[in-house]
Amino acid sequence: MISLAKPYSQIQALLLFVVLFFLSACHHRHQEAVDKLNDLAYDYHYRNLDTVSYYAAEAMAQSGTYDGGKAEALNHQAFVSIIKMQYPTAYKQLDSLVLITDNQVELLIGDVQ
Repeated sequence: MISLAKPYSQIQALLLFVVLFFLSACHHRHQEAVDKLNDLAYDYHYRNLDTVSYYAAEAMAQSGTYDGGKAEALNHQAFVSIIKMQYPTAYKQLDSLVLITDNQVELLIGDVQ
């Protein structure tokens, strides 16, 4: 009697590996795109608040499950709110950081703001 269990499980393992490999590659590119948008938002601090808002909103919209990117975008949005003296809005934005991430750098930036 020939057992097909072993080759079948090897094929499953190989297929799972290939799927996880592609998902991790896509996830990395996704994070890079969000990080690039956040970098652009930072580049425009003190130069053009509308551009900061635009790139931060794009980063927030594209962040998906990338909590670090979402927190950084929220810090950029709070920065704009502070500069525009919209303090209640900035407070809400900064207060929600702890619900989004445990990234200590982004939380520290939020505390400083």
